[in-house]
Parts: sequence; structure tokens; C-alpha cells
Amino acid sequence: MFCTAALAIESRGTTEIARRTVLDEASIPVSKPYNRTSTLPPEILSQIFLAAKDGRLPAGTPKEAGWLNVAGVCQEWRKIALASPRMWSSIDLSKPDCALELFRRSKAAPLRIYCSTSPLDIATADRDMIKSVMAEISRVKEIDICATMQHEIVWFLGFNLGASAPLLEHLRLIVSDQGLPSATAPFPLVAMRRQMPSLRRLTLQKINISELPPLPHLTHLAISLDDWSTMRPMSLLSSLRHSPKLEELDITGLVRDKPGASPPRVKLPNLTRISITSFDLESSAIFDSLEYPPSSSVAFTNENCLSGAPDLSSLVRLCGRLLEEGAPAAQTISFISSRLVVSCQGPPISDRLSITLDMGYGNQSAAFIPLSSALPLESVLDLEIGQFSESDVTDAQWITIFQRCKALERLRLRDQAPLSLFEGFVKAPQSGLPHPAPKLQSIDLVECTIIEQEFRDFYPDESYPFNIFERFLGLRKHSNLPVRDVYIENCEITKDAVARLERSRYTNIIWDGVDPDDMGEDSEDLDDDDEEEEEEEEEEEEEEEEEEEEEEEEDYDQDGSDDD
Repeated sequence: MFCTAALAIESRGTTEIARRTVLDEASIPVSKPYNRTSTLPPEILSQIFLAAKDGRLPAGTPKEAGWLNVAGVCQEWRKIALASPRMWSSIDLSKPDCALELFRRSKAAPLRIYCSTSPLDIATADRDMIKSVMAEISRVKEIDICATMQHEIVWFLGFNLGASAPLLEHLRLIVSDQGLPSATAPFPLVAMRRQMPSLRRLTLQKINISELPPLPHLTHLAISLDDWSTMRPMSLLSSLRHSPKLEELDITGLVRDKPGASPPRVKLPNLTRISITSFDLESSAIFDSLEYPPSSSVAFTNENCLSGAPDLSSLVRLCGRLLEEGAPAAQTISFISSRLVVSCQGPPISDRLSITLDMGYGNQSAAFIPLSSALPLESVLDLEIGQFSESDVTDAQWITIFQRCKALERLRLRDQAPLSLFEGFVKAPQSGLPHPAPKLQSIDLVECTIIEQEFRDFYPDESYPFNIFERFLGLRKHSNLPVRDVYIENCEITKDAVARLERSRYTNIIWDGVDPDDMGEDSEDLDDDDEEEEEEEEEEEEEEEEEEEEEEEEDYDQDGSDDD
């Protein structure tokens, strides 16, 4: 009987526990609902982890988001992470303790080798770690290394040199500034002789290399050197012959060819952008040996100051390519004088051509005239001119330039560009010539001198720039070729001069309201305020001194009465 009762009690207890368990489990979704990611299958979670690791995250998400922390959230996530070799395929050589473990977990996944600490002192890095990584060069997809010295890069690439790198797509080798003294030695080409059939992107910075091995699938090449460069047009062209798929080319530090060099002609039918920065003008001859689509974006910069009458024949031919059949129209052209910049843009807003030359002072026209003569000014819609002085270009030369601007709609003068160039607009009809730029609708004047300093206290028409500009606007108005709008921004001009232009109704004036005379009055007012404050302070000091003297006299008188 006792046993029967005991069993009944135990049965009731078990039932109660089961009932409570059911109630507790039912209440969990209400009080602590599961995160929706907990219900995702492992395959989806694995892809999310890889997206975070590869940086495919929403805009604004920090790159260093601690993606490895997902392995510590729970056992299930850890299993998923460990079962995904790609999660561990980025090997940071700056952290040797972690690198070997990541290398082990990556199994057979393609590797990315990099160093988060730049520059990395490869000479003191863990040799066993580097040997282990380079032993698997066959599965390395990307190498991004910054070292202190060039020979460290050579030493790193020398490991397992006989093995090919069939998966390597991106190679980026950089020597820091500290390595410059020893970087002048030529980079041994043997270090780049490894088979890299899949290489698409190659970036070399301060690697003193003169030529490249055959890279048939290369699409992006960037080489940056300093004035100790040994990269010449002939050797570069010889290397480019083996890279017909090249799309972007960026070379800094090119130096002229040796006398008698016969550079080969190279076709790059897929090229979309080319930028050459040289330490001499002669290196511009490389463009004569390159064939590329007329729609390509082209830039040439010469770093050293030119003197005398430079040979611009190669650059003149380069400008002429904008007229080739199939070339998009150049809609915007800029001429900046201090460092002569000739830049063109075509539709929609793409850079077409940029030439930057340091001509020195007073020598701008030596390059400006031949280059502008070769440019397609007939189709340009926007023209920008800046920093030319009146002595750089004559009135006759300006007339020749603007007579070609048949489609010009907007003219922008900035940085003290001379308003005297409008003299050519006035003189042309007087000489029986057509009006220059007959479709001109808008003029922007930015940081220009319209009212000269010495004439601000007289009538505005005494100032030569203002007088010329006013005559030009009046002539266009009376010739039924009015300029619709004139924008004046941060210029040397007075309120009276602006009011006079507005009263003439030659054009619509949009002025920012900056009057240098008002600025001078403001500064004078400030000076007056300072003087008044100083006078008030002096008066207060005098009053305090008088009060102190009176107190001293009272004390003296009191002392005398006490003595009595």
C-alpha cells in the first residue's frame, strides 16, 4: 500500500514538472524572442560571415568590424566558421602568432597575404611563417606587402621561386620612404620571373624596376618612382607589348630614352585611362608609340621647370588626337598659367586630356600657343582661363583663339586672369573680322581685378579693366549678341561699378556683394573701436590713480590727527 501511494505521488510530480516545462518553453518566445538569424540554415550564415569578412557590408560599416568574433558567439556559429576555410584565408604577416593558425584553418582556400603594420620589417619577421606561406604560393590570390627596404621585397619573393602562382591576381609591392637610400639599386628581374598567368593588377611603388616580365592578362599597371628612376619609354613599351589587355596605365618617374633608341609600337585596344608623370619633356614621345582608343582618358605631367623653346611636337600631336574619328567631343577646356594646365572633358563628365607643364615665369606662351592651336576649340562649350598676365598672350593671339570658339557658351576667368583679353573682342569687328565666340552666353569672373586699387577713389571708367569689360558688354548688346549673365565672385570691384553695369542693362549681373572698399571701412571701424577702448582704459586707470591718491591723503590726515 505504501509503495502504491509513493508511485502515485511520483507520477503526479513528474506530470507537474512536465506541465511547468511546457509552460516555461511557451513563455520564452514572449519574454525573450529568438533572434531571426538563429533560424537561418548554416549555408546562409556561412555566406553572411564571408560577406562580412570580404568587406561586402553596407555603407558606413567599419572595415575592421571584428568579423572573427562571430566564431565566439555560440557553439553553432563556431562550427559554421571553422567549417568555412575562406573565413581564415587572409594572412597578416604582421601577426606571426595568428598567421600560422589562420594558415592551418584556411586548408585549401585561396589566400590573401598582407601586412597590417606598414612598413613591415621583413628581415626580422618570422622566417618559418614566411616559408610556410610561400610554400603554398600556388593558392595565393593576392599579395600586398609594404617593406622598409627594397632588398627585403626581393628576399620575400625569393622563397619557393621555382613554383608558379596560377591563382595570383593582384600583386602590390611598396617600399617606404625610409628605404630610399638603398632603393637606387635596380630591382632584379629574376624576382618577378615566377609564372603568374592570372595576374590582373600590378602596383609597384619605389621599386626601382626597369622592365617587366610577360604578363599577358594584366589589366591594371601602376608604377611610381622618384628621380632615381631607371624606367625609360623603350623598356616600358617593350613590357607593354606582352600585355594587350591593359585597361589602365599609371606611370610616375619616367625618364627620357637614351640617344638612338628605337621604341616599338604598341597597340592597347582596351585602354581606358593612361597617366604619365615624367621628369623631362622628352618622355612625352611615348605617346607617339602607343595606339589606344580615341575615347581614352590621357594625362601627362612634367615635374621639372622648362626653359627656352621646348620641343612640344609630341604633345601637339597628342592634342590632335582629340580630332580623330570616333573621339568624343571635348566640351570643357581649361588653361591655367602658373603651371600650364591644359585639360579637356567630354560627355558626360569624363576627363579626356590633361597636360601639366611647369613653364616658369614669363614663358607660358611658348607652350600655350602651340598646344591651344592643336586643340579642338571649335566644339568646346566651356572655356576656363586662369593666372595669365597681360604679357603672356597678346591681343592678336587672344583674337585667334576666340575666333575658333564657334560653339563657346560659357567663359570662366579666374585667379587674376586679365580682362584685357576682351580688347580682342572689341577690336575684331572694327577690323572687319567676325565677332569672336558668337554664342557666348555666360561669363564667370572669379578673383579677378575689375577696379584697380589706384582708381577706386575716382570714377569706375578710369580703371582700364572695367572700361574694357564695359565696352565689350555694350558692343555685344548693340550687335544682337548679348551676354546673358555675368557672375562676379570675390573680385576687386566696387558697389558703384556694379551699379553702373546694372544701370547699363547690357547684361544680368549676379554679384556676391564683396566690396573691397567696405572691407577697408570695416577694418578702419575696427581700428577706431580699438582706439576708443584704449582711451577708455586709460581714463579708468587715471581715475583709479586719483582715487588711490585721495585715499592716501585721507590716511595721512587721519594719522596726523591721531598724533595730535
